[in-house]
Amino acid sequence: MKLKIDFAYKLKISKKKIMKFYNDNWKNKILTNNKYYNWQFINSNNHKFDKNVIAYDLSDHKILGVMGVSDRFFFLNKKKIKGAELTTWCTDQNYINIGIGPKILDFLKKNYDLLIGMGITKKAIEIYLRKEFMYIKSIPRYLKVFNFNNIKNNAVYGSFFLKFIRNRNAEIKNYKYFYKKPNKLDLKTLENGFLKKNNFFSRDYQKVRWRLINHPFYKYQNLIISDHINFKKKILISYRIEEINSFKIMRVIDFFGDEKIYKHGLTFINHICKKHNIDVADFFCTNQEINKYFLNDKWLSMLDCEFFKFPHLFEPIELRDPSSSSMIFWTCKDFLDLNNLSKLYITKSDCDFDRPTRYN
Repeated sequence: MKLKIDFAYKLKISKKKIMKFYNDNWKNKILTNNKYYNWQFINSNNHKFDKNVIAYDLSDHKILGVMGVSDRFFFLNKKKIKGAELTTWCTDQNYINIGIGPKILDFLKKNYDLLIGMGITKKAIEIYLRKEFMYIKSIPRYLKVFNFNNIKNNAVYGSFFLKFIRNRNAEIKNYKYFYKKPNKLDLKTLENGFLKKNNFFSRDYQKVRWRLINHPFYKYQNLIISDHINFKKKILISYRIEEINSFKIMRVIDFFGDEKIYKHGLTFINHICKKHNIDVADFFCTNQEINKYFLNDKWLSMLDCEFFKFPHLFEPIELRDPSSSSMIFWTCKDFLDLNNLSKLYITKSDCDFDRPTRYN
C-alpha cells in the first residue's frame, strides 16, 4: 500500500468515484445525489475546488477514506482566520485501525487554523480527542410549544407537563418590529458588529447565499428584523417551516445581530408561528448570550427538561436522548476564547447539521 492524503482536486479524483465510495460506505444516500454533492462539496469552497480530503492508495488507485470539507472563514477574537466545516467522515471498513483517521486529521490541522464538526460517532471521538480536539456532547437546543395537542403523539412527557404548558405563552410581552430581505450591506454590517464580542463562522453575503438561498432541497426565509423602519439596529433571522406527519415545525436556523433587537426578533417568530399555525419551533445555539433571550421568552431548554422529550430528527421521526447533536472543534490559535460558550456562535446553519437525513 502506498497511502497518500490530500484534497480530491489535487489528487485529481473524480466526484463520480467519490460518490461511489459514499454509496458503498455511507448509509445516507444524499451524498450520492449529484445536485447535493455539487452544493455541499464544490460550490461551498473557494474557487469551486472539491475539498474532500481523500486517503488514497496510489498502488491500487483506491479510496480508503474520505473527510468532507467546506472552506469557511471564522472570526476568532475579532480576527478572520482560515476555517473549515467538517461534514462527513467515512472510512472503508476493510481499512480501519491502520491509522487513516489520525493522518487525515493531521493533514487538516496543517491546512487550516480552525476545524469544527458535528454529529460525532463514538468511534471517531477517541481519534479526535487524541488529536487535541475539544468535544461537546450536546449542542444546546431550545423548543417552544404552540399547540401541544398536535405534537403530543411524538413526545414523551409526564403528567406535570400538561399543567405546565397550558398557559406557557399567555403572559409574553410583544415588541414592535419591522422586517425586510437582507442585502449585502445589511450582512456586512451585521457581521462587523457581531464579531466585536463573538466568535463564529463568517456569514457574509456569499456564504448566506450559498447556504440559505441556493440550498438544493430546503427553502429558507431570511429576514432582517429591526425595531425601527430605518433599520439602524438589526438582526438576521433565518428559518424554514416543515410539515411532519400531523404537525408543523419552524426550524430557526440563524438568529444573531444587535442584542437590543433580540426581543423584537422573538416577537416576530411568535407572530409568524401563530399566523401559519405552527405547532412547535426549535433553535440550536451554543451562544449563551443569545440563549438567555430564548429562555426569557418561555422557550424550553431541551438539555435540561426532564419532564418533556421531543425528537430533533424527522426523516424519519426519531427520538434520541439527548435530542441534539455533538460537536468537536480545534484551533491553532486561542482555545481559551473558543471554549467560551458565551461568545461562541454555532447553530444549525453550520457544518452539516441541517442535512436531509433521508433521500430516495
